[in-house]
Parts: sequence; structure tokens; C-alpha cells
Amino acid sequence: MGADRLVLPAARGSAGEGNEVSLSLRLAGLRARAGISEDRVASLEEQLERKVQALAASPPGFIRILFDDAALSKILDTASQLPDTPHWVILGIGGSALGARAVRDTLIPDRRQDLRILDNIDPDSMARAADQLDLVISKSGSTAETAAQLLFFHDRLLARGLDPWQHIVAITDPESGLLREVVGREGIPSFEVPSDVGGRFSVLTAVGLAPARLLGLDSTALIVGAQQMWESVRDGGRDHPLLRWVAEAHLRSIDHGQRCQVMMVYCDRLRTFGGWFAQLWAESLGKREDRNGVEVHHGSTPLVAVGSTDQHSLVQLFAEGPDDKQYLIVSAGRKADVALQTGSEGVHDDLGYLLDHTFGELFDAQREGTTGALRAAGRPVSELNFGELDEAHLGASFLFFQLATVLAAELLEHGGHDQPRPRQQQRGHGGRRQGTRASCTVNGCPHSHTPTLGERGRKGEEAGR
Repeated sequence: MGADRLVLPAARGSAGEGNEVSLSLRLAGLRARAGISEDRVASLEEQLERKVQALAASPPGFIRILFDDAALSKILDTASQLPDTPHWVILGIGGSALGARAVRDTLIPDRRQDLRILDNIDPDSMARAADQLDLVISKSGSTAETAAQLLFFHDRLLARGLDPWQHIVAITDPESGLLREVVGREGIPSFEVPSDVGGRFSVLTAVGLAPARLLGLDSTALIVGAQQMWESVRDGGRDHPLLRWVAEAHLRSIDHGQRCQVMMVYCDRLRTFGGWFAQLWAESLGKREDRNGVEVHHGSTPLVAVGSTDQHSLVQLFAEGPDDKQYLIVSAGRKADVALQTGSEGVHDDLGYLLDHTFGELFDAQREGTTGALRAAGRPVSELNFGELDEAHLGASFLFFQLATVLAAELLEHGGHDQPRPRQQQRGHGGRRQGTRASCTVNGCPHSHTPTLGERGRKGEEAGR
């Protein structure tokens, strides 16, 4: 199937008046395999169109917030009142870190030290953490990892003779949670994350927009790009290429066991965008039960690869290993190119074929070669190209994959953007833990996998017997 170019209305903000925001999506198409027909794809596209219209009639939080001008203004106003500091540290995990990291690395990769993101509690990393102003991102504040980091930095600031609450900013639920209690008690600045937006869908809330604004990026353009993508899908009908991609992927997964979704990015700036996608896809689609309570153990496993690096580690498996994967090759308009000059022609005669070319030409040839090799091996390969790497295109791409995830969940008959069932059950047990297990609350993780210190001690005693 040929390329479908998603040309969105002219963007405001950093994209500039009159500039197009466009993504080019070339679909893998259907292979001549029993059971997959155009009629079946068309039936799924009709189902997905109905789902899109249902989302339009009753928008979930991650769509509703895109059109909440007051919420965006509040984020920008709060950011403008914060101290002018060159360095920030984000304490968060899951969706509270992955979105901000993708924004930073895609748009300003040379400023990683200006926004450090601590999304793990590896003691080595914590011991080396710098004493900087902290941006604490947690939906409830009770996530064990983020809470421990907060206590650690609180102590470090005290040891330096500083008032910790003068150096901490919170991004949290507007009404409830431990961190909201601290905000109210200490009067520290805070950004609000809407209660109806789950962590993995929160990148276009203060979770991603506040760090972007603090780094001098155009948060408004991120939102505008996402708005344009939503309007494109909402008004595009069943023929919209996003719906086709989801429908084809579903049939390949269910009928032929191609349940691993490989995103191979040919752009270093998009490495961590791939990580953001992986959490969104895995946590949204990996479900034990469907919406009717039937045990199904559905899911699609995301795998992020980087071209051309992983041509030398994974592509052999992709082309000749088990046919249990489908592929999305992602590329983008590049910011710069570097030429290989003829002054190096004396290095070795066998290297002459590289001269008078650019790294961009070599990179494109590598991507095209890999794509062709996978197709020749009969693998289903789609291609997505970001027209540019700016705020508007990134915002549109975030929403593209959020919508793709929700639509994929619809075909699996469960709610992709809902809180997982175990997490909802945990909420019914009351607020603070009472010697039970701690759970990952930022991104709605359903697993109770962090034992209390007392429980860990008992397990240690049992192991020593």
C-alpha cells in the first residue's frame, strides 16, 4: 500500500504560522494469508470509526485536556513564577518520567544536564545525584520509589542548611494524595495533573508541558499539534490511515500470532520516544481480563530498536527468526547533515564509495535497506515519518500513538486508557498502607511488587533459616 500523508492544519507557536504539520504513514498492507481479507479490515475500520465518534461525544481526560485553555494558561503562569535556575531534577517513574524525557531528548538533546530525570532508585545513581532544584512528579505522591527519592533530597537540602520546601516543586493530583497534602501544608508551588488522566497518557498535561516550559520550549505548540491530530482522526472517517494501521495490526496479532510490535527508530533523538511508546502500549494492552471480566490474557509486546545500531544486533532475528513480530520503521526530518569530504580519499581505496556522500545519505540507505530486507523476508513493515522534529510535530505524534493504543484496546475489548482493575480495587482499601505491599501509583501499575521494610525483613529471616 502506498504512503498516506497526514497533513494537518497550519500550526501556531514554534511551528510558525502557515507551516504544515505532517506525518507520512506507509502501511504494511495485507499479505495473501488465509483469513485476512479486505472485508475483515473494513469491518474493523467501521468499529474503530464508531469508537472515535464515542471518544468525540464523551472525551476521556487525555483528549479533553487538549482543549482546556485555562489549564494550559495555569501551567504557563505557574512556570513563569518559579526561580530562574539552569538545572532541574525530575523525581518520577513510569509516565511521570518517560514523557518528559521524550520531550527533552527529541527537541533539545544537548541539554540533558539541564533536566536530569531520576526514574530509578539504584543506590549508585542516587549517591551521584546532584544537589539541584527538584521537580517531583507523582499522581498521588505515594509511589514508593518517588517517595523515597523525595525523602532523600529533602534530607540533602536540610544538610546544606536550606529549607527543602523552597527548592521543591510538585506535579500531582489537584485534590487528593500524599503529595497534595504536603503542598497544602507547606505552601510549595505545584502543577496539577487532572484526576481523569492516567500516568501513561499524561505527557500532554503538566507532566510533560511544565518541564518543556521550564526549558524554554513552546508548550502551546505541543498542544496545538495534538489538537490537529485529534481533529484529523475525528473528522477523517473510517478511511483515516491510523484506523487502517490499527485494524491490520490487530488481525496480524490475533490471527497469525504476530503479537510483538517492533518500533525501530532511525533517529537518535527519538530513542526515548520509543521508550515512552513502549510503556503506553504495554500497560494499556496487557490485560488479564476483558471488559466483561472474561480471562483472556491479551496483550502486544513492544520492542524498541534503533537504526542503524540494531541492524548489527537484532535485524538478523527480525528477518530470519520466528515470524511473531510486526514492524514500524520511524524516521524524521533531520536538523543537520554532515558530508564525507574527498580529502579523506587517501585512507584506503576500498573506502572510496563513501566519499562525496553525507551521513544522511548513508543513514537513509541503511534504513531503506533494512526495510527492504524485512519486506523481502515476508515481514509486515509499516513506515512513519515525522515531517520535522519540533514541538507541533511531537505533540501530534504523542496523540497519534495514544489514539492508536486506545483503538487497539477497543478491538481487544477492554479500556486502554482506564485504570487497571487491580489498581481500582486497591483504591477501595483506604488511603495509607497498613503494613501491606506498596504499588506503583504514578502510572497505574497493577502490580503490588514492593514489600514493606518489615515484610522484607521477615522474608530475609525465612531465607536464612
